[in-house]
Amino acid sequence: MANKLYQEILDNIPEKNKRFYRISMDIVDQIFDYLRKKNMNQKDLAVKLGKKESEISKWLYGNHNFSIKTIAKIETALGENILLVPLFNKQDMPIKKGLRQSIVNSGKENKVIYKPRKQKSMIAEKKVKYRKK
Repeated sequence: MANKLYQEILDNIPEKNKRFYRISMDIVDQIFDYLRKKNMNQKDLAVKLGKKESEISKWLYGNHNFSIKTIAKIETALGENILLVPLFNKQDMPIKKGLRQSIVNSGKENKVIYKPRKQKSMIAEKKVKYRKK
């Protein structure tokens, strides 16, 4: 009975919330790994960030919504990358006239997809000002 109720509750959690918690916990795991690797603790990280240890504790044991700025500060303090975002060199991308280019990350590599550009109407509305004679 309890397992069925638990599963029902779990099934009703929106996918975006599940993703948020998974990503948040992955970030926390990464921070803990770097702290262990550098023989540091939460207090050391708090000192480097100019924060209270209690705030760092809340980040690492709660479901803190890490901003990009916060992650960048932590990365700087630890001297390690927490997030790895694939970079795409636009100079390597071929250009085709009349097409809009979209970059899609397919997991292993970035792909360029070409779509027709939205064309402006050929008939433009002309606004005419009349002068009084």
